[in-house]
Amino acid sequence: MAWNEDVTEALKQNPPDMIFTTSTVESGDTVPSGYVEKWKAFEGITDIFAVRDNPKMPQNIADCLAKEAEDCSAPRDEVLSEVLPWENTEGLPGNVSFLIPRLISATMKPVLRLSETSSSTGTALT
Repeated sequence: MAWNEDVTEALKQNPPDMIFTTSTVESGDTVPSGYVEKWKAFEGITDIFAVRDNPKMPQNIADCLAKEAEDCSAPRDEVLSEVLPWENTEGLPGNVSFLIPRLISATMKPVLRLSETSSSTGTALT
């Protein structure tokens, strides 16, 4: 934890324009409380841009692809929460924006269209 505190202090002393980070762990339904606490430490100092974590796949994707397997995918609802975790999380600070990839098919190929929307849970770029 000392390393985290040292980095936090260094970033507060010389703040970047923005901090880019994940907003979830695997397929969780909420943003981890430790993330929220750390983001609050930067309120009024810098903005946070958070993206959803990669899905936790049931197999090692690199190994699957190396074997030239035809199906290295998994149903979306088995690897990602059905809800957007930040919409399920209380106390998010106002300095956090979220990126929401829009899926075009069950193959999980994201299409990113950026448009800003605001809600009680913060700003989301969709």
